[in-house]
Amino acid sequence: MKPLAGCVVTNPAGDLLLIHRTTPELTQWELPGGKIEPGESAAAAAVREAREELGVETAIVRELGAATFDHAARSWHYTWFLARITAGEPRPVEAKFDAVGYIPWADLAARTDISINIRNLIAQFPDPPHKVT
Repeated sequence: MKPLAGCVVTNPAGDLLLIHRTTPELTQWELPGGKIEPGESAAAAAVREAREELGVETAIVRELGAATFDHAARSWHYTWFLARITAGEPRPVEAKFDAVGYIPWADLAARTDISINIRNLIAQFPDPPHKVT
């Protein structure tokens, strides 16, 4: 099982910050996050991934939870961290991403263009887990 971690960032209205991946394999909205490197904590990976993907510095507020899912013939274990942006404006930094945006929490369940990971998140948190200002 491959460990992943990412940041859950909301605006004052509770909208979720997502990044849009557009690659031949996947086109979807997803959380800023990714693989945990050897020797790296899940929280450190979430902060690093937000920096690499969005060009922002974040501070972890707390761990929210985790879920396991299968994708591309592999099992993944994703840990979510509630975080707030401490510096920078979110923007796509890596070429595999083409947009960043806040999507209303209430609209997520009806969307067909979100990652399995976000579906797992909203299943555990029908309402925004916390409004970070």
